Amino acid sequence: MSSKQSPEPLQIAPLLVPAHDAAKMLGMSRSFLYENVSTGRIPPPVKIGTKSLWSTERLSQWARTEQEKAERVSNV
Repeated sequence: MSSKQSPEPLQIAPLLVPAHDAAKMLGMSRSFLYENVSTGRIPPPVKIGTKSLWSTERLSQWARTEQEKAERVSNV
């Protein structure tokens, strides 16, 4: 009897996420996310129809940039 293993399911990270997932990625509340978007601190969402979705790549880039800024300040 041959034992066949089923392939591992393909894991695909989303390219765009809704506000609650964007806020969770950044470790903040949705209201704080929207507040920072309105002041221009965080990249705005992409509008698709009536949905507002955030690019995970842009959020990751923003977070890396903010982390680098914080590290430079703490090293002064």
